[in-house]
Amino acid sequence: MKLIVTAPLARFCGAMIVMMIVVTGAVRAEPVFSFDATPGKLPKTVVPISYSIELRPDAASLALPGVEVIDIDVREPTARLTLNAVNTTFASVTADDGAERAEVALDAAAETATFIFAQPLAVGAHRLRIE
Repeated sequence: MKLIVTAPLARFCGAMIVMMIVVTGAVRAEPVFSFDATPGKLPKTVVPISYSIELRPDAASLALPGVEVIDIDVREPTARLTLNAVNTTFASVTADDGAERAEVALDAAAETATFIFAQPLAVGAHRLRIE
């Protein structure tokens, strides 16, 4: 059995090979995500791992009270955690099932909240509970 390749088929195959090379090259051109290299105004000493949010909308007051639980990875011991916060009030902020309670400092101009703990959180996994 003999396979005869016609000119249109050869051009099509050649075009497909070129297309695959171009697409593969474009995919490789994007750099791998790096948390440390990503720009932002927040410190990089604490990395959020996961969020769990429970909201209880209050139609009468047009408020969204609730509880947020954030699993974090502390990369360097720190007593200060800063996060974005706009028009937010905090009733309670604790770490590690209430073992550590934080004071809250709001910066309206920077749109941030800083949680200040009496003792630094050690390197490793922690859980924040924000009401």
